[in-house]
Amino acid sequence: MAGASPRRALETTRCPPDRACERSRERFLDEHGWPRTTDLPRELAAKLKSRNYQGLRIHCHNMPDETHMSVSPAVLCRGLRYVFDQWQPVTT
Repeated sequence: MAGASPRRALETTRCPPDRACERSRERFLDEHGWPRTTDLPRELAAKLKSRNYQGLRIHCHNMPDETHMSVSPAVLCRGLRYVFDQWQPVTT
């Protein structure tokens, strides 16, 4: 992969059976930072709540039982039920 960034090369590398590239990815992420995909939505929800927009209802719910492929329909269905008052989130 000539000219590709180290990060892009790691993202597109297929791992051989010895999983050396997974260890390489882990070293790269340890050095440069791990994705914060579960933290960012919570931070956004907290920031929006802190602004006290009139009429804005916010609930942040990470979906640990969903995969990358199944989360879209689940989010869409849950979001529509939330918007139309058919689903009340459990607050913890």
